[in-house]
Amino acid sequence: MVLSCHDITVKDGRSTVFAGLNLTIPVGQVTGIYGGSASGKTALILLLAGLLRPQRGEVRLGDVDVLKDGKKAKKMIGLGVIKDFNPLFYNLTVEENLLFQARAVGTRAPRERVRTVQREFCLRGVRDRMPERLGALEQALINLAVAGVGEPKVFLLDEPEMGLTAEESGIFWQHLRGLKERGATVVLTTHRQETAFRCDRIVAMPEGKAVSFHAVRSLGPYGTETALA
Repeated sequence: MVLSCHDITVKDGRSTVFAGLNLTIPVGQVTGIYGGSASGKTALILLLAGLLRPQRGEVRLGDVDVLKDGKKAKKMIGLGVIKDFNPLFYNLTVEENLLFQARAVGTRAPRERVRTVQREFCLRGVRDRMPERLGALEQALINLAVAGVGEPKVFLLDEPEMGLTAEESGIFWQHLRGLKERGATVVLTTHRQETAFRCDRIVAMPEGKAVSFHAVRSLGPYGTETALA
């Protein structure tokens, strides 16, 4: 099921974030949105999740209009942890956070589903701990669990490797590859070149330049890059 943007324009006051954005996310692949801190990466994730309303254009997941049918889209698109939009609650344990998220997305048998994602992402040993007391890898795995608790077809993750060591990043990517092998589509943002090179596809987001045209070129063993022209 393809996730795509068509003729998207987003403005923030007098500045243009996106102008005429057309983007298709490949099914069953890991797509990296690569750029600096002011490049609009998080804005694109929020747009794909239906949480950022454009002045023009549409976002679709298959035949679902993400912007118009948010309830249906919410069950198909899993959003990871994003401050102010989909945060962790630091007065709740890991398990309580996942239960809250499972109920928020309308998961059937939420307790059973939470137990499943805790096993899947190696979180059973920390389920009774508070999020702020966890290490960077455990935080990254909670990010995946939050996105995946509703059994979505698409995972949207904002800077999920923040603070990870090279070894921890390798473990995290084992989980991403597991999602891919099960047919999930993953979209993540990153400012790290080494992360971008691990993705199947890269969407380049230069700072200070509105997205208006995309051309695909080969990166050899690193997949393909969507570069701005």
